[in-house]
Amino acid sequence: MSRTLSHYDIRGIMAELRPITESEARHFNMELSWKVRKEPIRVHCTKDQLKQVILNISKNGFEAMKAGEKLSRRIYHEK
Repeated sequence: MSRTLSHYDIRGIMAELRPITESEARHFNMELSWKVRKEPIRVHCTKDQLKQVILNISKNGFEAMKAGEKLSRRIYHEK
């Protein structure tokens, strides 16, 4: 696992994880919605660790919800 800090567009990371989280949504019988800005959102991070955080948050959401509910994920930039 890479532990190198670098600059990434979080939208690309989310796109990489989309098939995995959609599969999890189906497993938990949930809906998953995505709201991602068109403009790049640059973050300085360790890519593998950020991916793990996003996956954990998604899984926690699915486990806390009832079947048939909708998990919404929104990526935006704050100043």
